[in-house]
Amino acid sequence: MTAQTPEISAGADVPGSLLTALAPPGLFPSLAGNWRWTEGGIFSLWTDAIVLFN
Repeated sequence: MTAQTPEISAGADVPGSLLTALAPPGLFPSLAGNWRWTEGGIFSLWTDAIVLFN
């Protein structure tokens, strides 16, 4: 029995990556109730960098 490698399409990860990149910057400030929260924006970008480039 031979193992088959699954075919990977180029656009398969795009929706998940977009959701991962856009959810924290929208979620953290909205939960805090302040869209001008600088530290929350920095934290969101840091979270995106860790998740997307890990």
